[in-house]
Amino acid sequence: MTTDPPKEQPSLRWKWGSYLVILALALTTLLAFTALSVDVAYTRMVVHQAQNAADAAAHGAIVALRTSGDVSTAHAVAREIVSMNRVTGDLVDPAHDFEITFGGWDFATRTFDPFGEVTNAVRVKVSRTSAGGDRPVPLLMAPILGFESVDVVTESIAALRYRNLAVVQDVTGSFAPDIALAREADLAILDALNEATFPGDQVAMICFTGGTTDDEGFPSPWTPLQYVAEDYAAIRAVWDTLDWCDKDMPPDTTNGDRDHMLNCRAGGDGTNQGAGMDDAIELLLADGDPEALKVIVVISDGKYQCYNDPTCSPLSRRDYAYDMADRAAANDISVYTVSLNKSYSAEQTQFLANLARGYGRFYETDEPEELPEILAEIARNVPVALVK
Repeated sequence: MTTDPPKEQPSLRWKWGSYLVILALALTTLLAFTALSVDVAYTRMVVHQAQNAADAAAHGAIVALRTSGDVSTAHAVAREIVSMNRVTGDLVDPAHDFEITFGGWDFATRTFDPFGEVTNAVRVKVSRTSAGGDRPVPLLMAPILGFESVDVVTESIAALRYRNLAVVQDVTGSFAPDIALAREADLAILDALNEATFPGDQVAMICFTGGTTDDEGFPSPWTPLQYVAEDYAAIRAVWDTLDWCDKDMPPDTTNGDRDHMLNCRAGGDGTNQGAGMDDAIELLLADGDPEALKVIVVISDGKYQCYNDPTCSPLSRRDYAYDMADRAAANDISVYTVSLNKSYSAEQTQFLANLARGYGRFYETDEPEELPEILAEIARNVPVALVK
């Protein structure tokens, strides 16, 4: 009986050699993926840095354009801002890494036109590329795979939306001692709008007492939405006649030469901020530009009040105002409130502060002389949109 000879087993050296080949391939693959992941993360960081620089420069340029109205000034501001930012540890070089273009932004179509009829936007590009300045971003580990650098290009567009602003002015009798300063303040906001206006900016004024519906036929709004660029002089001529409400009617029969103003008893005695806001909202929604920033500025020297009317509820007027503030916010209308609180009332402060909505804010002073600067500041405080 014969037996087969034992099969020859692979040598240990052959086994280890096979393992080393597999290990070398695995390490190579692992190293490649490590290099890829490291440089992908690094590139994302660089893109983030470049994007931040572009956003900052675009934002600064459009703010400068709004305040100065001068493209050269805005360009210089953007150049200065971008040069303070770093990408890959190096300061951005405005000569090679920076490109700025002024033009028009269409909010409806979300498109930028460098040849637009109206300059209301700026496009900033921050890049690190091999073209031009020969400044691509050097990679960290990818060179072992034959990739030395990568081009990075980022873009930011900032734009100014047209403004539709409704001034809601308290003209109740309590404002009589300070109505001249209220008039000066309203003219200050109009002047500030005119100084840095764009063709689409519009402004209106609503006057209120206990309401805004005048039984004697005086119109509400006091001035409708009008284009500041076209009608500034005409608007200013009317606003320059602002006075406290007209009492030249029974039962007062006092001739105060204010026949052009709202009847003091329009809509009922007292103070009704909600009624003024209601009219302003209706006006902005009906006649405003759908793409414009819509703003209500309420100026008052008191809280909600009722006089000589047993059917009137002060709390109902308070809730009416809160409802109108919420309605404004729901329709993307921001509300600023300005409180003249000469003999301090905490209730007045709380009430008017609680009406602010959106990007609007609350201002208060006990000095009527401060009203013009407050309103001018509001006019300058229009948000800038980073739209892309």
